[in-house]
Amino acid sequence: MREDIPIWPKEEKVDAPWIPSSIKPIIFSFEIAKLNKDSKICDIGCGDGRVAIIASKYFGCSSTCVEKREDLCALALSNAIYNSVNDKFSVICEDARKIDYSEFDFIYIYMFPSFLREISLKLDKELKEGTKIVTLDFSIEGWIPILMKRIEDEKGIIRSIFLYFIGISNPSAWRIRRFYGYPRI
Repeated sequence: MREDIPIWPKEEKVDAPWIPSSIKPIIFSFEIAKLNKDSKICDIGCGDGRVAIIASKYFGCSSTCVEKREDLCALALSNAIYNSVNDKFSVICEDARKIDYSEFDFIYIYMFPSFLREISLKLDKELKEGTKIVTLDFSIEGWIPILMKRIEDEKGIIRSIFLYFIGISNPSAWRIRRFYGYPRI
């Protein structure tokens, strides 16, 4: 058998498989973060868009999905149209590492720890003080959550929710605090 002829195409590196977030943790995340109609949220690795759709439909937020897979981008947009939120909803079909997150005041991430570790460096640099980040099931290594809560989802699975505040939870805030005191939120 020849080694230079692939039997199947090489798979693209995946940061996490698509596993949809359960509804209860999504709603709980939005409630603890106190989302409102003025909130601008971003769901990194959005899959079918359910997180951003719920934010737009039930909390009135402006929502953006970031997703690398084109098939899931199309699904998210289709779901937004079906739920009549496409006026408050956008999809960026791009690698999450290439997006500027400075405009958002809430970030939702359900990804593996390796991706969280990588994207946390970018978020630490780009997000403004007071921005909230929620991660589902995995914490951001080296960051201190201001809240960690375990809740049971609709299938009876216990989910961990971690809430972070830029200016308190992120490592760069600790270096600044030594000189300037605690940030206001």
